[in-house]
Amino acid sequence: MRVCTARGSVIEECIVQEGKIIVPVRRVDEILASILTMIHRNPYQEGQPRINFVDEQLVKVNMPINDENRCMYLLNEGGIVYESLNAVMEGFMQGMKGKMHFVDYNDLVSNPMNEMNKIYEFLGEEPYEHDFDSIYNINREDDLSTYGLSDMHEVRSELKKTSKSPSSVLPSEILDLYQQNKNRLEFWGTPQIVSIKPSVAAPKTKSNKIYMKLNNKVD
Repeated sequence: MRVCTARGSVIEECIVQEGKIIVPVRRVDEILASILTMIHRNPYQEGQPRINFVDEQLVKVNMPINDENRCMYLLNEGGIVYESLNAVMEGFMQGMKGKMHFVDYNDLVSNPMNEMNKIYEFLGEEPYEHDFDSIYNINREDDLSTYGLSDMHEVRSELKKTSKSPSSVLPSEILDLYQQNKNRLEFWGTPQIVSIKPSVAAPKTKSNKIYMKLNNKVD
């Protein structure tokens, strides 16, 4: 997603036709909670090729390893949450917004066939009957070596939501920050929101805050 949404206009030039981009999205607090849950589930063990990619960055900047700093890293420039949001916004600024189809994680899990039919309609293709109880991944990555998390791209055979509630995983400071910035972070579903770009330095102290930079309104 980070490459396609930010380079939509370039892709159109290469394929010489109108581009269509399917963009999977999810509540940002749920993304943070999911990553923290994976980190908690995969503590570093002697002999592993690396520690998880989040703690690795905190070590590089000599920051205490805790859940608040982990979240702040993910939400800052260089973190995968920030970079993904910024890539979508770049696509908006290039005039690609109308060529993106957003698929919300919770909608997909709760009513997968309906969401798949919307995708086929967006693509101009005939719907296909899917089996959502027999899912498998034929292109498994080496998650432990690449991310320091052995099950980062684990695919369950049945499509269902098993993740914990963010309120049971995230630090209270992060929950508060999310509530304060929810509309700006999840801007794809809020047409009135102006373009955003998180502009906070790497985590430094426990009193860090997330500031959102407002730019021109996106049509």
